[in-house]
Amino acid sequence: MGYQFAHIETYARKSVEAGEKTKGGKTRKTRAKASVSDVLKEASREAGHHPHVQHPQHPALVFGLDIPALEALHDGMASQAKSTMKNGKSRAVRTTQATLLAGVLSHPGSVEGWSEEAVKDWQKKSIEWLKSRYGEQLKTVVRHDDESHPHLHFYVVPSGSEMKANDLHDGAKAKADYLATSEAKTLDPKTANKNGDRAYRNAMRAFQDDYFSKVCAGCGLERLGPKRQRKQGFEHQRDKQTNRLQAESNLLKAQKARECERVASEAKKRAESATEQEQKIKKSLKSASRKLKTTQEELSELVENGFFLRLFAGLNLWVAGTKREMRETIEKNNKENESRMSRLKRQASSEISKLKNRLADEMEKVASYQNRTFRAENNARLERERHEKTSNELTKAREELSNKAKHANNFKGDINLKR
Repeated sequence: MGYQFAHIETYARKSVEAGEKTKGGKTRKTRAKASVSDVLKEASREAGHHPHVQHPQHPALVFGLDIPALEALHDGMASQAKSTMKNGKSRAVRTTQATLLAGVLSHPGSVEGWSEEAVKDWQKKSIEWLKSRYGEQLKTVVRHDDESHPHLHFYVVPSGSEMKANDLHDGAKAKADYLATSEAKTLDPKTANKNGDRAYRNAMRAFQDDYFSKVCAGCGLERLGPKRQRKQGFEHQRDKQTNRLQAESNLLKAQKARECERVASEAKKRAESATEQEQKIKKSLKSASRKLKTTQEELSELVENGFFLRLFAGLNLWVAGTKREMRETIEKNNKENESRMSRLKRQASSEISKLKNRLADEMEKVASYQNRTFRAENNARLERERHEKTSNELTKAREELSNKAKHANNFKGDINLKR
């Protein structure tokens, strides 16, 4: 592309379909026009509203409200907007009245070799231009990067009570202003409309010139394309390349200049801070010098009056008294410590003798318990031996009874055989 692209259009809440419209016996064609909702859905890349984009991406918000908030704001204001009729009565504005101004600003981008810094510089300048042109009525600016060239979509909501978006459209307003003049009213409708179209084109040309002078000229973009300038292809490519390189160079120069200004500003701040510190140090030195001089004078006066001799004598007395008090305190503490130690030793000896007695008692109890345990174990052993002896005797008795029973059975058998 290499040259600027800027387009604005107004939209109503109700869309218009293409067709023919008859009025006053005359038929004219009407072109299709999207509604506010359709335009915002295309900008937010909702499904079914961007057939020209193969790989849609979510737009990047670069200024103001996001698209859902913008739509809510617009619809709320439009539902409250009122228009005044000729009889002085007011009514809600028609859904076919344009209530939103939308526009597109485009840049060649990386397709033609432009750096991202250059695109960001154009974007920043374009937003500043829009803010200066529409003020607080500019509500949203989004950026699309999913097409061949990066471009900005901006949306302006009229602040008037009637929300007339055509008053914000340079061309539409210029044509409406001309048709309202006395000159236009004296002409036949066809001529007046023709002159109004000329006013429309002149206003839009001024709109494009303003955008070029305040934004695109400083960004290396041309005002017109090669056909309008009657340039051959190689001339256009040469000029486009020259403008791009010049814009990149200017951008680098501006960045370096800003960096130099920042460094210079920081150096200036550091120098001012150093100067302030130096002044504070000088003031502190002067104050310290005055205090030192005053102190020296006071010391000289004290020396002359014999103050230090009296002071040293008093100090010596105080030191001697302090030493004596410390010695007495140490002796007193030693006596108290000796008395305390002897008392603690007596208490410890008494406790130790008690523990020894208790230990001897416990030892006697342990010995008694061991004796009882030994006697119990011996008795248990004797009982086990008696039990074993008794068991053996019982076993022998059973065996003898068993043998006697066998002999008795044998004897009975022999008797039976003899019979």
